[in-house]
Amino acid sequence: MARRDYSRSTSRDRDAISWFLDQAGRVPLLTHEEELLLGRAVQDWIVVRGVESPTPEQRRAIRRGRRAYERMFNANLRLVVNVAKRYLCAVRNLEMSDLIQEGSFGLSRAIEKFDPTRGYKFSTYAYWWIRQGISRAISQQDRSIRLPVNAIDCLNKLRGWVPVFAKDNGRGPTPEECAEFCGVTPHVMRHYLNHVQAPTSLDQRCTSNDDASTLLEMLAGNEDGPMAVLEVADGIERLSLWMSQLTEQQADVLSMRFGLKGQTPCSQADASRQLGCTRQAIQSSEQRSLNKLRRQAYRSAA
Repeated sequence: MARRDYSRSTSRDRDAISWFLDQAGRVPLLTHEEELLLGRAVQDWIVVRGVESPTPEQRRAIRRGRRAYERMFNANLRLVVNVAKRYLCAVRNLEMSDLIQEGSFGLSRAIEKFDPTRGYKFSTYAYWWIRQGISRAISQQDRSIRLPVNAIDCLNKLRGWVPVFAKDNGRGPTPEECAEFCGVTPHVMRHYLNHVQAPTSLDQRCTSNDDASTLLEMLAGNEDGPMAVLEVADGIERLSLWMSQLTEQQADVLSMRFGLKGQTPCSQADASRQLGCTRQAIQSSEQRSLNKLRRQAYRSAA
């Protein structure tokens, strides 16, 4: 098995990934003929799984389909890990375990959509579903500014190509050359490149001194007048009022994820460990909370 390098993950995350890889490595890879047989069994299961009163033959098809699904899923977990590793350098808040989980959702979708009558290899088909699942998770959960999936893919391509171009030509590529390499227009490429740098936190200190001012304090000291200070105070008061209408768990999740109480924002995996619940529960609670806050903001602005 290839050398593992998950230096950006926590020790508990690395232990979980190692266990995951060990379990996945015990499942033998499927031959092309086995993929076709299992794929047909899964499709037969999908056809009858919504039947309320299945016949004995349909129940047998359901059992065969479930076993086929599980075997295809377990035999392709290594592919999920390989794809996830390629995106690890492109994320800031998500961990390796998060990428593997999102890739597993894509693998599950690929198994259900796989058409064995077309004759192509399942791994080739599943690769695109896994990559789509990971890319969408990065665009929706990892970035402060949400980017479309094709923008994420374009930036990932540039990360590997730009150093090679600079080494061969002795200079960095122009936006036009980047656009030509990625197959997009220069205008679109400039828009993508504007989001390569991570947004700067307003809580970041301007110097290394403990008593240094934050960027927010510097901006407030330079330009804020009485009306601006009043607007900020009003906004904080409204946010506090809206947060009080959330459940205790929802408020804790938002505070931890976005650092609302002065702490460093944390990932969904860290929040799930600290609150003692699953990552899916954290993600669901965060989404419901944000939707509630949006509705409150819309009603307030109306």
